Amino acid sequence: MYRIPALPAILLALLLTIVSGGTTEEGLKFLSTKEKEDGVIKLESGLMYKVLREGSEEGKGKKAMVNTPCKCHYAGTLVDGTEFDSSYKRGAVSGI
Repeated sequence: MYRIPALPAILLALLLTIVSGGTTEEGLKFLSTKEKEDGVIKLESGLMYKVLREGSEEGKGKKAMVNTPCKCHYAGTLVDGTEFDSSYKRGAVSGI
């Protein structure tokens, strides 16, 4: 039996939640409201993100390349605010 590694599985679940959440009236309203929040950046693809804290001075101006390792915290929530996963609560960053 093939098992999907944890991080890709989490990212897939998050993507499916975003896609399905954006197709309901409630989901479209959520995305519209989220897009207007201070600091939210929306890419042409529709992906929205918000930088909560800038990186260190030594890393400023550097750009990640394809296959560059990355570590980050995240919290995955449904449109109604229900949290389904959180690296914060686990106390460990996720890396890819």
